[in-house]
Amino acid sequence: MNAVLARRTRPLRIGHMGAAGLAPANSAAAIDAALRVGVDLVELDVWRTADGHLVLAHFNWLPPEEAELAGAL
Repeated sequence: MNAVLARRTRPLRIGHMGAAGLAPANSAAAIDAALRVGVDLVELDVWRTADGHLVLAHFNWLPPEEAELAGAL
Protein backbone atom coordinates (compact mmCIF):
# COMPACT_ATOMS: atom_id res chain seq x y z
CA MET A 1 0.00 0.00 0.00
CA ASN A 2 1.17 3.52 -0.78
CA ALA A 3 2.68 5.20 2.32
CA VAL A 4 0.54 8.32 1.82
CA LEU A 5 -2.65 6.27 1.68
CA ALA A 6 -1.61 4.23 4.71
CA ARG A 7 -1.48 7.40 6.86
CA ARG A 8 -4.97 8.62 5.90
CA THR A 9 -7.40 9.08 8.77
CA ARG A 10 -10.49 9.40 6.56
CA PRO A 11 -11.66 8.04 3.21
CA LEU A 12 -10.44 9.73 0.06
CA ARG A 13 -12.92 12.10 -1.57
CA ILE A 14 -12.72 11.53 -5.31
CA GLY A 15 -14.50 13.72 -7.84
CA HIS A 16 -15.85 11.40 -10.56
CA MET A 17 -15.46 13.14 -13.96
CA GLY A 18 -14.57 16.26 -11.96
CA ALA A 19 -17.72 17.29 -10.15
CA ALA A 20 -20.12 16.09 -12.83
CA GLY A 21 -23.14 16.95 -10.68
CA LEU A 22 -22.07 20.60 -10.57
CA ALA A 23 -20.73 21.18 -14.10
CA PRO A 24 -20.49 19.33 -17.43
CA ALA A 25 -18.64 16.03 -16.91
CA ASN A 26 -14.93 15.92 -17.74
CA SER A 27 -14.79 19.69 -18.31
CA ALA A 28 -12.48 22.36 -16.89
CA ALA A 29 -15.51 23.71 -15.01
CA ALA A 30 -16.10 20.27 -13.44
CA ILE A 31 -12.46 20.04 -12.36
CA ASP A 32 -12.62 23.54 -10.84
CA ALA A 33 -15.90 22.69 -9.07
CA ALA A 34 -14.42 19.49 -7.64
CA LEU A 35 -11.42 21.34 -6.27
CA ARG A 36 -13.65 24.08 -4.80
CA VAL A 37 -15.70 21.52 -2.84
CA GLY A 38 -12.52 19.95 -1.45
CA VAL A 39 -11.99 16.63 -3.19
CA ASP A 40 -8.67 14.87 -2.71
CA LEU A 41 -8.47 13.50 -6.26
CA VAL A 42 -10.19 14.13 -9.58
CA GLU A 43 -10.93 11.10 -11.77
CA LEU A 44 -11.17 11.83 -15.49
CA ASP A 45 -11.75 9.71 -18.57
CA VAL A 46 -9.02 10.34 -21.16
CA TRP A 47 -9.17 8.91 -24.69
CA ARG A 48 -6.80 9.18 -27.64
CA THR A 49 -8.46 10.08 -30.94
CA ALA A 50 -7.62 8.32 -34.20
CA ASP A 51 -5.39 11.27 -35.13
CA GLY A 52 -3.51 11.13 -31.82
CA HIS A 53 -5.14 13.93 -29.79
CA LEU A 54 -6.17 13.41 -26.16
CA VAL A 55 -9.74 14.24 -25.20
CA LEU A 56 -11.75 14.07 -21.98
CA ALA A 57 -14.96 12.11 -22.51
CA HIS A 58 -16.80 9.48 -20.51
CA PHE A 59 -17.24 7.14 -23.49
CA ASN A 60 -15.04 6.55 -26.52
CA TRP A 61 -18.03 7.27 -28.76
CA LEU A 62 -20.58 10.07 -29.04
CA PRO A 63 -24.11 9.38 -27.81
CA PRO A 64 -26.74 9.87 -30.57
CA GLU A 65 -27.93 13.16 -29.06
CA GLU A 66 -24.39 14.56 -29.40
CA ALA A 67 -23.46 12.99 -32.75
CA GLU A 68 -24.67 16.06 -34.63
CA LEU A 69 -21.89 18.03 -32.87
CA ALA A 70 -19.18 15.74 -34.25
CA GLY A 71 -18.33 18.15 -37.02
CA ALA A 72 -17.50 20.80 -34.42
CA LEU A 73 -15.19 18.53 -32.42
